Amino acid sequence: MLTKYNFTSYSLVTYIKKVLINVIKKRGFVAKYSKWRLLQQKSDKELREALIRDGREQAEICRMFFARKYFKQVYQINKIQNPHKHIGEKWQEPDNNDFAEAAKFYNTEKLLDNAPHEVFIGANITGDKLKLWMEICIAALLKYPNSITPSFSLETLQEQGYTVDTENNFLSTPYELEDSFDKQGGLLDKIEPALQEEFFQLKPEQQKLLLIYYGLELKQSQIAERYQVTQGAIARRLQTIEIRFLKVILQLSQPSHWVTRYVSRWLVSNYSSPHHFDFIHVALVNGIKKLETQEQEILRLIYGEKMDETITANYLQIDQLELIDKLRKIISKLEFYLIEIVDELIRKYLRLWLSNTFPKMIKDTCCKLGILTNDITSSETIDFILNKSLEELQATK
Repeated sequence: MLTKYNFTSYSLVTYIKKVLINVIKKRGFVAKYSKWRLLQQKSDKELREALIRDGREQAEICRMFFARKYFKQVYQINKIQNPHKHIGEKWQEPDNNDFAEAAKFYNTEKLLDNAPHEVFIGANITGDKLKLWMEICIAALLKYPNSITPSFSLETLQEQGYTVDTENNFLSTPYELEDSFDKQGGLLDKIEPALQEEFFQLKPEQQKLLLIYYGLELKQSQIAERYQVTQGAIARRLQTIEIRFLKVILQLSQPSHWVTRYVSRWLVSNYSSPHHFDFIHVALVNGIKKLETQEQEILRLIYGEKMDETITANYLQIDQLELIDKLRKIISKLEFYLIEIVDELIRKYLRLWLSNTFPKMIKDTCCKLGILTNDITSSETIDFILNKSLEELQATK
């Protein structure tokens, strides 16, 4: 409030009076303060912060958020918009029917594909369970400050020496592809030199093809016309080179070796509460959603509810050996799905590396020669730049 104060418009005393009047009017509109108003109107960000400070686990927080979504809808219709409620009256207490109705929505909507993974794998809830969750949310909010993020501008905070951190979001960007590789034990530090070494092993005409296609960014049809061959022939040549690069990355990353161990550990440690900012965790969550209904139920019981295999088999009314066989096949499906995701990640990384590396080579050569990239039109100029670029590369080898 004080950061918005303008001393040229009001005296400080006048400004504080206006602020207090507005606060009193806002509180007076609903007469007495209600904890259900607090639960209804607090933002997701504030509630999440409060629950984290209260020591709640991520999976539990996710389920509470999902439950609050439907409780708010039910409470809004049944109590807030109730025609018998008068303005100024305290917000009514929800009754057992409100909680039961919200729980019914929760149990129905949790089966949809867009439901959060932690909710999707969880058990159905009762009205009493939902009420308990809402009480926990209220208690956490009451213990936490009313304003978690003051209405200061980022510029003001930075000027005062504060460091402003942004929330983690899962975004499919090229930089995250690099980050995903870098987290695999410094894999990125090994891949780039290996790809550069593989480039030096190519034939001169293959090296020039990469420089023309990725460095000068000529179309395949333009390259085909230059070499007097078909566009399909150029596409096949590029594919042959790219396959060589892919083999280099696969040999270093070896997904077939670590995926099996990773899936087994992930099911035990992270199935109930995956990290949604981790590329591989998100991939496995999506893979689970592609499984059949019974397969999803088996994972939920064994890894979500931590149910013994014998009890799980009895619950599903199947033989225990059959359950073990089904579980083995489910894990194999997840491993296969993750291998596909990693393969696509490797392809994306290679395309990113090619589109970043060779334009830089051409640009550096042009800068040293004093040639503008827009002037590269004639066949002679292209050949001259390609030869000079390869000479520069050989000199730095």
